[in-house]
Order: sequence, then C-alpha cells, then structure tokens
Amino acid sequence: MLRISIKTKLIVIISLLMLSFIAFNVAYYPVREKRNLRAQAILSARQVAETASYAVSPALSSGNQAEIAEVLDGVKHLPAFSFSVVFDDRGNRVDSTPSTPAWVGTSGHNQGVSQAFIRPESGTLVAVAPVFFREPHPDRVGTLVIGFTTEGIQKAARDNVALGLGMGAVALLLGIVSAIYDVPVGEVWPVEKLQSLRDRIEGAGLKFEVVESIPTHE
Repeated sequence: MLRISIKTKLIVIISLLMLSFIAFNVAYYPVREKRNLRAQAILSARQVAETASYAVSPALSSGNQAEIAEVLDGVKHLPAFSFSVVFDDRGNRVDSTPSTPAWVGTSGHNQGVSQAFIRPESGTLVAVAPVFFREPHPDRVGTLVIGFTTEGIQKAARDNVALGLGMGAVALLLGIVSAIYDVPVGEVWPVEKLQSLRDRIEGAGLKFEVVESIPTHE
C-alpha cells in the first residue's frame, strides 16, 4: 500500500489552500468589489437626486428660475458631478447646465418614480427624480436629472483588481517556497539540488534568496 508522509499531506493541503486563496483574490474579489462599488454609487446618486428634487420643488412650483439655479449650484460642487437639468411637468427644460448631453431630453417625462443607473453608451451615472409641485398644483410633476462621471468607480475597481492580483501573487510566491520538497524525509538537501532549484527560479524571472529549513526529520 502506498504510504503518504505527513509532510506530503500537509504540502497538498497547503497548496490547495493557496490555490483557493489565489483564485479568490484574482477572480472573485475584484469582480465582487466592482459590483459593490457600482451599487453603492447608484444608491448614493439616487439619494442625491431625491434630496435635490425636494429642495427644487418650491422654486419649480413658483417658476422661480433663479432659485432653481441656486439650489442646483450646490449640486454642482459634488464630486464627479457632470450635468444637471430640470424639466417641468410638460417636459420642457427649465434649467440645465451647458454640459448636459442631448440624450437627456428623453428623460423629460417622469412617472413619479426616482431611479439611478449607469448608461452603457457613455458610462455616465444618471440619477432621475420626480419634482412634485406644491400648492396650488400638487398633481403636477416635474423631473430632475443629474449626471455623474464614473471615473472614480473605475479607478477604485482598478485599484481593487491590482490589490487582488498583488495578494494572489504574494500567496503564489509563498506557495512555491512552502511546496518545494522533493527530497525524502530524513535526507539533507544536496547542494546540487539547491543550485538547480535556484536556476529554475531565476530562469522564471524570480529570485532565490532564502532557504527556510533543510528537512532532516518529520
């Protein structure tokens, strides 16, 4: 019957753990973090639009364009702000920034529901919120559209990918060091094998700097 030493069993277990750790950091972790970042950004944008629409409501109800512009001026100072536009209940533009893209005109009619999404064509994070008129026209509903750039999300995602790859690379290097045991238990590693090992490692573009121990017993 084939007997497997405790050391070999430990090597196999550690190698599997290392491979699992590497797979997690290289494949799963960056994707999950990117998805979480996008979800958080969408939620935040929607909340900003809802808050701003509530502040714009009195000014839109009274037709005070100066007050509308003043409210939206505060929104323009938000990080990643790209554009903003306000529509009345008929879909006519009441206020908009010069940077407002043409396609925003399709958002002029709101059904009274706020939403936020990332537009695939441009990568812009768009938040749309209804602006409910005050008395004497509580049945009228305007629309506020705010756009944000997603460069911050993309940078954070890239940083997380780099972090995951870095952690995976470190784990892989540690796995190589801890898994090189081709000498039977109880025998001292010959200098020739160590030199051969060093040559293979350096041939792969790595460095062989430290020998942690020579396996002389189990």
